Amino acid sequence: MSGIAGLFYRDGQPVASAALEAMAARLAHRGADGAGAWRAGPVGLAHRLRWTTPESLHERQPLAAGGPAGVLVLTADARIDNRAELAAEVGLDDRDLPDSAFILAAYQKWGQGCAEHLLGDFAFAIWDERRQHIFCARDPLGVKAFFYYLSPRLFAFASELKALFCLPACAGQPNELAIADYLAPVMPDPAQTFYQGLLRLPGGHCLTVARDRFELRRCWSVDLGREMRLPSSEAYAEAFREVFAQAVGCRLRSAFPVASMLSGGLDSASVTSMAGRLLAGTGRRLHTLSVCFPKTPESDEQSYSQAVTDAGDYETHSIDGDRLSPLMELDRVLWRLDEPFRSPGFALHFGVYQAMQGLGLRQVLGGSPGDSVISYGFARLAELTRGGHGLTLLRELRAYGAASGQGWPRLARLWWFNGARPLAPGWAAQWARTARAARSARASGRPAWSLGSLIKPAFAWQIEHGEALRAWRARQTPPRRQRDEHWQALQWMAPLPDAFDLAAPAWGVEHWHPMTDRRLVEFCLALPPEQKFGQGYTRLSLRQAMRGILPEPVRLRMNKKSPMHSLARTVLRDERLDEILRDGAALLEPYVDPLAVARAYAAIRAEAQPGPRQWPALIGILQLAILARWLRQASGASALA
Repeated sequence: MSGIAGLFYRDGQPVASAALEAMAARLAHRGADGAGAWRAGPVGLAHRLRWTTPESLHERQPLAAGGPAGVLVLTADARIDNRAELAAEVGLDDRDLPDSAFILAAYQKWGQGCAEHLLGDFAFAIWDERRQHIFCARDPLGVKAFFYYLSPRLFAFASELKALFCLPACAGQPNELAIADYLAPVMPDPAQTFYQGLLRLPGGHCLTVARDRFELRRCWSVDLGREMRLPSSEAYAEAFREVFAQAVGCRLRSAFPVASMLSGGLDSASVTSMAGRLLAGTGRRLHTLSVCFPKTPESDEQSYSQAVTDAGDYETHSIDGDRLSPLMELDRVLWRLDEPFRSPGFALHFGVYQAMQGLGLRQVLGGSPGDSVISYGFARLAELTRGGHGLTLLRELRAYGAASGQGWPRLARLWWFNGARPLAPGWAAQWARTARAARSARASGRPAWSLGSLIKPAFAWQIEHGEALRAWRARQTPPRRQRDEHWQALQWMAPLPDAFDLAAPAWGVEHWHPMTDRRLVEFCLALPPEQKFGQGYTRLSLRQAMRGILPEPVRLRMNKKSPMHSLARTVLRDERLDEILRDGAALLEPYVDPLAVARAYAAIRAEAQPGPRQWPALIGILQLAILARWLRQASGASALA
């Protein structure tokens, strides 16, 4: 984790040192181990350094390389994982050079095509004096954050939006289209932020800005037509295990002790077990951090996480999840994120980061977003249905029922949602959704609830949200192949990785994600459907690859307890929720109907113990509270210190 920032006055105005220093100061929490700045005429780059890898201990940025063709200057927040291959290709002899040197050497060799040759997590900008442009790039899944402002006069970028607020041009006015998407919600626009005129460089994209032109293009893409074919299930398992070990292993390259978030679920348990296996015999011991729920057994997975730690040599730590609230340090969290967040489960990560700060730990591995990267593979049911493979379909459903303990009524429901409905015409699918909502309302005695239903018609009309939503739904044709559904799921989780990159630094933590490794993503997308959902199991390839590494009860589990049992109780006991909603009513009033919000909240409060049926409404109310608090901050964003 480091912080980067820069300015390029396209009209030739020289960069003032005060502006660059102010931007860097806003990023001080991202790096207390070093700071640097470089200016020349209309260009200025800044860097805040936090040591992570052994090579970073000797790093100095911005990094400049001069020559007869002109100077190149780089500022980067990066961990490059294919250093050995790059060293041979770009002619670097010193393997101990910092990762920034490999990025700069790659640009010298491949120019604007350099990002395609880099493996790892990165966000960087390079000033090319000879070509008089700034070249910027971001890693494929967007783990490292990169925000920018672009006008005919100025290009400014930073690791966090708050650094841009230092500039008068970046007024930080709320973006009502983003607010509407937050309330709906719809598929996120990967370039959009909650501030007008401030943009996010999408993952897997690069940006070139010169005085008279700019170009945004994709520098990483996936061939969705490619399908891997290996001779046996054992061959798939071996290949997956090799790629997965690479993804985890390169994130163990640290100058400090490494920790792993261990929930007991398949993803975090796999990451933890693989990391423990790779560190065995090295003299390094992996720390594990598990959120437990001693007062809420329906949320507690301690038996699974303990099964993992009992099978290896770990330094274990527990966090009491029953004490964690999504409203915990909300102002601090929103100040770090600069934008509202949707998931109440974020509170669990905040609790882990806080515990790590107390333990003096800097790096943590996580299992997110394994669900999207590896895929449950349920779209295979639609492929089997469409292809007329009835016997195979029945065999797979029967095997899934045996593995998960589900009977035929639930299996029929699974087939309907994943095998039949995706093949139905749009009007039929919409009719089915409406009928299901009506049945649910009749059964519960209350109307169907959604956060989007609270949006004021005037607000929807003002931003043409209704039209945008209809257009978005028209584009969302059901995927015809399992691979298309897999790719669509990856698009949905696009904003997730950089949210961790923005939140973790508040506690001095770097969050690394083996599941976002480009090699692993490409491998999983190329797997045939039966390796994702087959033999009765979802995520089959991961389960087979972890045989002998994961304890069997964890490897074969087909269910997962929800922390929402605990979080729901914690939120409703948190007096701050009433206070935030009351104080934020005027801020929310332009967007949602306050009476409808009050009725929904009162209905939840009337429940003695909110269960899964009430969770959507509770999460919606919580999102409104988060939005209200963010709107209060955003109203003075340009003046925040």
